[in-house]
Amino acid sequence: MVPLPLEQLWVSLLAWSLLHWSDYYLTLATARAQAGPASQVLILEGGVELTPQFRQDVARRRIVSPRFLLSWLLILLWISLLWVLTIRAMDLTRLFRGIVGGMLLLEFAIHLRHLRNLFLFRLVNRTGQPSGRMVYPRRVLLLTSAAELTAFSAFYGLLFILTGAVEAAGGAVLCLLVGVRHWLWSRSEP
Repeated sequence: MVPLPLEQLWVSLLAWSLLHWSDYYLTLATARAQAGPASQVLILEGGVELTPQFRQDVARRRIVSPRFLLSWLLILLWISLLWVLTIRAMDLTRLFRGIVGGMLLLEFAIHLRHLRNLFLFRLVNRTGQPSGRMVYPRRVLLLTSAAELTAFSAFYGLLFILTGAVEAAGGAVLCLLVGVRHWLWSRSEP
């Protein structure tokens, strides 16, 4: 495994930006695919976007979302401040690599979900199969996400134990935290 030189700020900002933006555009592609014939078979209550602040923008298929743009800029600022504090001020390169690497691994887990859903919706649109109707309440979508992210957390944790890669430890922690957040959100759904 050849790690990215995440301790170089520009590498971390570029890697995060590429994954963050591709996450948004994969979400839009998934929403478009789900809105086709698949929407008659696979009904996702509340839509494909799980994060409340982006739900409306994805539902409207906004190519450029002001909320998303603002969140991207704020996260870039946060990564930059984290870099200054951990690498420049305190010489804690491994901490920085663990946090940013964890953010990237969380995005990889989310990307896999997008790709699976995109494949499924396009397959249903093209073949018309399966037939019937399956309704996924928002609570089920959130609980499924929590379970998937917890599984990724365990995988990344095992990867950390086997390799000692701090990025894997960060991925384990962040996937678990977002999984818990989705589980907590599910409790407020009917």
